[in-house]
Formats: sequence, structure tokens, C-alpha cells
Amino acid sequence: MNLQAETTARALALRCGALTVDEIVAWADTVILKEAECDPQLFDVSLAKTPAAILSALNVFGASTEKPRVARLAFRFFHASLVAGRADFSRIAKALYDMVGEDYVPYP
Repeated sequence: MNLQAETTARALALRCGALTVDEIVAWADTVILKEAECDPQLFDVSLAKTPAAILSALNVFGASTEKPRVARLAFRFFHASLVAGRADFSRIAKALYDMVGEDYVPYP
């Protein structure tokens, strides 16, 4: 697992409401329990209670340079939240627009 790509994508998804704090905490808990040796910074993600605290904990991992991989992961989160009716279309659209500006999505 590329932890840096995962945390970058989850931060993008949290900012636009595609993922919740509880979903990110559950993911961190799963990684902690599954990995024989996990990054200790995941404990900060696992213990965070607010969106700001989660973003702060995720940002410690740094932005991934694997932008296509981050985009694919983020798109999965966006799609799942839209299908489930949890996300706001305008916030997802804004996130996609921002991703183009940050070179996560190629623009011709």
C-alpha cells in the first residue's frame, strides 16, 4: 500500500465531503490492525475527532507525487459518495476542478 497516495486522496475526499471523519478513522484503524509494522503517524489519524484534526494528521504524510494514483483513489471516493447520496454534487465538481489546477488530472 502506498500510504502517501492513500492519505493524499483521503484528504482530498474529506475536504469535499466525499469521506467523513468516521470513515477515515475506520480506515486508519484497519491499516493499524492489518499491518505488522505500521507508520506510527497513523495513530494520530485514528485518534482524530474533527475534520481539521484529520486533515492535520493526514498532511503529516506529505503530498504524494503519484498524482494519477491519487486521482484514481479520489475518484473512487467521489463516485461512491455520489452513488450513496452522501455527497454534494457542487462540492465534488469544485474538487475535480481544483484537482485539474493542481495537475492531478491531465488537461489538454
